[in-house]
Amino acid sequence: MGAAPLTAPSFAGSGSFEIAGLTLGRQPLAIVVVGGLLVAAVWFLLERTQTGRRMRAVAADRYMARAVGIPVGLYITLSLALAGALAGIAGFLLGHQFLVAPTQGAGHMLKAYIAVALGGWGSVPGALLGALGIGAFETFVSAGFGDAWASAALYVCVLLVLALRPRGLFGEPVGRRA
Repeated sequence: MGAAPLTAPSFAGSGSFEIAGLTLGRQPLAIVVVGGLLVAAVWFLLERTQTGRRMRAVAADRYMARAVGIPVGLYITLSLALAGALAGIAGFLLGHQFLVAPTQGAGHMLKAYIAVALGGWGSVPGALLGALGIGAFETFVSAGFGDAWASAALYVCVLLVLALRPRGLFGEPVGRRA
């Protein structure tokens, strides 16, 4: 394929349709729907299943998890496979809207880390709200001041929020997890 950035084919096809006077593109709507379904599925997995409970136990204290009989290596591998699958789906969905290059992942990983830190470790809804907050913040600041200022202001705001609430906006209090 070469080193030049490319775009991927559209997942939902090109074009748009109108609902109640609002024109919606097929691809952006597909991104929102699939993304919402995946966030709900991850939340359900982590909060409502035995597998999720074991994954959280391994994340909290792998030595204690091993002591109670949880196969730690299996759940670490499972979490990495889940993360890779979600990243692949995100690339598949967003590859049509953005140019794809082999070196672009670091910026997206940093924003994802910031979203989780803002939302609070251990909170899937918090991470979702953190990501939506970052998107809204950067959109409004870049519209007024430009992209470079939006990135700088985001990092300053993250530092301020974490200085005031080190566990994030929706993070769990110390000692809540079992």
